[in-house]
Amino acid sequence: MRPACQIILYLLLTAFNAKAQMAEVLRSDRPGATDAATAVGQGMAQIQTGVSYFGLEHTSLDFRSTGPNIGLTARYGIIEKLEFRTSMAWRWENISSQGEELNRGGMALWNFGFRYNILDAHEEGFSLGIQGDLRIQRIGPPEFQIDRPVPRFFALYNFPLFDILLLSGNLGLVWNDPDSDPVGAFTLNLSSSVSPKTSVFVEAFGNLYIEAEGFNVNAGLGYLLNNDLQLDLVATYFGATGELQGVGLDAGVSWRFGVNRKS
Repeated sequence: MRPACQIILYLLLTAFNAKAQMAEVLRSDRPGATDAATAVGQGMAQIQTGVSYFGLEHTSLDFRSTGPNIGLTARYGIIEKLEFRTSMAWRWENISSQGEELNRGGMALWNFGFRYNILDAHEEGFSLGIQGDLRIQRIGPPEFQIDRPVPRFFALYNFPLFDILLLSGNLGLVWNDPDSDPVGAFTLNLSSSVSPKTSVFVEAFGNLYIEAEGFNVNAGLGYLLNNDLQLDLVATYFGATGELQGVGLDAGVSWRFGVNRKS
């Protein structure tokens, strides 16, 4: 076997057989749009939820949308490096377009999927994960429904910078409609711990190839009440380079607890 192949095989075997240890402090996908590269750990469950309010306006069309959202994600560790996850979102909108107004709302999406942590450096080196999920069809009001399930696939990563910053990001493909091509989606998050309990971040996120949407910017903070409970607050500016612009405010909580965890 060639040396290069031996090295690749060794890295793969190491990644799949390494025994991860649960982090002392919960590592949430909140705050922000970036999903963490790590799993919750075998026998652990984690709930992440938040309420947001947004206002959007298209710069070249007579279109405005305002309203609240509720997001909920539940995660469960099947083994240390593999977790099952499901995400739900409820959306209520007041839409104004060409002198007419429309109110709609209800359950906007429901996803089921998995995350696998390939490498976990516990925020002291490079961490890498992969995530895939499936959006279920015919969920909620007709205006939010899709005809067939559609997938999403992401690479998740993070690594420290200068011992005071953590750079995290997601890169993947998202199908918004069964009959359309996927779009490239990304997030890029820069965070720092300003105290043992408080962290702050700034983040860019959006679609790679849809010029009209451009990218969006987040900023906010997370505060640990204890090792298993975190509060967060996020402000968002939509459309930093696109035509659909607006602002949003999001507040949430993350809670970790053990479910038949093996010591």
